[in-house]
Amino acid sequence: MYTGEGEDVFKEAKERSLTDYLEAALGVTAYKSGSQVRMDACPNPACGHSAAGSGKVRLKGDRTWHCYSCNQFGSIIDAAMWLTPGCGTPLLAAKDIVYGNTPPAVSPQEKQRQIEADQRKVEWQVWVNQRIYEATRQKFEPAVWEYLLKTRGLNPEVVTQGWKRGIFGTMPPNREQATLWLKSVVGDTELHYAGLWKEDSPSPWIAGRPLVQFVDSQQYAEFRVLFKPTNSKTKKSLAVGRPGVPYFWKGEDPAKCLVTEACLEMCAARSLGYTGSIIGMAGTGSWRTSWFKGLAAQGVQTFELAFNNDHRVDEDGEIKNPGQQNQLLLARELQALGLHCSDASPKEVGDINDVLLRRKGIQ
Repeated sequence: MYTGEGEDVFKEAKERSLTDYLEAALGVTAYKSGSQVRMDACPNPACGHSAAGSGKVRLKGDRTWHCYSCNQFGSIIDAAMWLTPGCGTPLLAAKDIVYGNTPPAVSPQEKQRQIEADQRKVEWQVWVNQRIYEATRQKFEPAVWEYLLKTRGLNPEVVTQGWKRGIFGTMPPNREQATLWLKSVVGDTELHYAGLWKEDSPSPWIAGRPLVQFVDSQQYAEFRVLFKPTNSKTKKSLAVGRPGVPYFWKGEDPAKCLVTEACLEMCAARSLGYTGSIIGMAGTGSWRTSWFKGLAAQGVQTFELAFNNDHRVDEDGEIKNPGQQNQLLLARELQALGLHCSDASPKEVGDINDVLLRRKGIQ
């Protein structure tokens, strides 16, 4: 590693390709996921590699990265400080980027061991989801029922149907009660195997997230808090299992399908009276064209795109509307496949759930 003094290498280091650097250092390949660029490995050695398709690291503009697993983020400088022994300062990291050899962060053998360990963890997570799903068929927690009706504005019959269809499940809202419930339903050893309960934690990560949203196979689920404290860094939802298919609600009208950003938006559309089928994705940019080709083969003639209409100011001070930007990209992909789509997004700021709340006078 180069350690000479006097050179101002920050500018040159920051101009290097972050994608190329991470691919060389981590031994993985970045790939497109919708409109986003993703990787299956994190610069943080404690987080490391995950199973193929996890997409846990997002690269933005080839300049910054963010890991949704360990929540670390930064620039190419920050990545180098994680990856290279001895780069304990930004200056040393910049010099190593410009003058160093960027050796792999781990050996191929260690990388393969990490991948296999993560695959086993995902298999355990799928098993956990299925045990929790079976247990949630017995009872619907009153606190979650009240939240979905009073805070989210969903119709009671939609919530009931969502539960019967296996879209919703609930756990005890109290963290201590949820911990005891999870130990009885799943088992503390199994929760540790699934990476959902760390040795130094008094409770599993999913405890205190009483609203559970399942995809059809229960291979993937999102565990959600009901109310996020102000200024809290707690994530609203925690994804568990193997992603790959969207939330789906088959409708009475086989000719149309609404495309929303999430499960709750899907249920809000049903509460607004939508009669076609509905896809709910885990955020914009996560689609796969195979979903739409498959639905078109089953008779869907029009995909009605209803992504968020939400202006935001990013870290660079620029006004963005990610929902509408991703909707435009999806529309182009569908049109390239010869599939018909239309704009059904909210005309006012917000998502479909906001439309429902305004109609009911809740906000």
